[in-house]
Amino acid sequence: MHMQFLFLNHSAQPQAEAGSAQMGVGGAGPHAGSAGGILAPLLAELWRQACTLSTALDTDGVAVFDSAVSTDDCRTLRAEIDALADAGLLRASPNKLDAGGEAVVVDKPCVRELTIATFGPTGALAEDAIELGALVQAPALRAVLAGAESLLSALNGATGGAADGLLQLTGLYHLKVARLGADGACGAVNRSPAFAAHFDTEPTTGRTLSLCLWLNKGWAPGCGGELITYPVPFEPVTTVPLNGRAAIFCSHHMLHRVAPWTPLPPPRCAEAEAEGGNEGAAAAVPCAQQHQSKFRYCVSMMFYGAPTPFPRRLPLALEQSGLDPGVLALLAAARRQLRSLAFIVHHKECATSMRDAFAEGDEGVERAVGHFEARVSAASALLPLSMRDLVDQFLPLDLPGLLLSLQAA
Repeated sequence: MHMQFLFLNHSAQPQAEAGSAQMGVGGAGPHAGSAGGILAPLLAELWRQACTLSTALDTDGVAVFDSAVSTDDCRTLRAEIDALADAGLLRASPNKLDAGGEAVVVDKPCVRELTIATFGPTGALAEDAIELGALVQAPALRAVLAGAESLLSALNGATGGAADGLLQLTGLYHLKVARLGADGACGAVNRSPAFAAHFDTEPTTGRTLSLCLWLNKGWAPGCGGELITYPVPFEPVTTVPLNGRAAIFCSHHMLHRVAPWTPLPPPRCAEAEAEGGNEGAAAAVPCAQQHQSKFRYCVSMMFYGAPTPFPRRLPLALEQSGLDPGVLALLAAARRQLRSLAFIVHHKECATSMRDAFAEGDEGVERAVGHFEARVSAASALLPLSMRDLVDQFLPLDLPGLLLSLQAA
C-alpha cells in the first residue's frame, strides 16, 4: 500500500489543481500535502482516547470522535462530493436481496456512492480499482486517502499495538463517498434515503474495521440519517451524524443501519444551527443560505485487520453489579454470539429498515422481507431454551435501567 499512496499523493497533485478549477472545487486546505494532515484532528483525538479506546470498543462496540476533521475541510469535502455528483461520477447503490431461491436486485432510492479506491490484503491496487478521475478533481479526498496510513498507525497504537492489540490493522480496503438525498436523478424525490440493517462484511474477508466520517452542516433533531448500531445483548446505540464527527465499529460483527434522512426546510435553519451545527458565524449569513444542506454526506473507510470480533466483553459495571452469576454467564454467551443473535433480537427493526431503504410495497422487496422473517424464525427455534427465553423475554437489555434497579435493590 505504501508505494501506491506515495505515487498517488505526489504525481496527481499538479493535475488536481487544474482539475479542481474546472470542477469549481477549491484546495484541500493547509493539511492536504502532509501524511494524515486533513485527518490530523482525528489522529489527535485517537491518541487522547488511547487509554480507554480498546475498552470502549470491546464493551460498547462503537467509538465516536467529534471534530475529527476541521469545519473548513468538511466544507471542502462536501463541495468535492457535490462536484463529483455534478460530473456524473456518483452512482446508484444496488443491493441484492435474498427472497428465497430468488435474488432481488434493487437500488436504494436517492443514494449515490463512489468507491474512490480499493486495495487487496497485500496493499496492491486491484485492476481498475481506483477512480483517478475523481482523485484528480478532489484534492481533499486525495489527502484523506494519503492520510490513511497515518490513521491506520494511530488506530493500532491507540488500541494496544499492531502485533497484539484489539484491531491489529494491516491495510486499507477502500475509501468511499456517499451522498443521500433527492437530486433529480433518483426518480423518487419524496423518498427519505436510508440503509437497511446489515453487516459490512463477512468474518472471512479479512476486513475488520469500518469508519464513517460525516459532513452534515446544521444537523438538528428530526433530520434523521443517524447511524444505529446493535450491540447485542443491549439496546441499540444511536450516533448522530454531526458535521466533522467520525465513528468506528467492527465491520463483520456490528449490525447497523442508517435511519431515513429528511433534511429540514429553510425556516428551521436557525434552530438547526443552534442545536446541531458547528459551522461558525452562521447568524451573519441569510437564512436561505445557511440552512442545512438537502443532502447527507459521508466519507467511509474500511480496513483489513485481525478477525477478532468485538465487542466481546460485558461492561465492567455490569460484571460488578451483583447480578446473578448464571444470568451474567448467559449474557456473556449472548455477547459471544452477537453476530448470529443480532438479526433475531432486532428482527422487527431489521424488517422495517428494509422497507425504509427500498421501495416499500414492492413485490420483490416484500418477498425478501418475508424470507428474512422466515429465516429468523427458523434460527430462533434452534436456540437453546435458556437463550431463547433470554431473547424473547429480556433482550435487548436496557443497561442503564438495569444498573439503576440493581443499585436500588
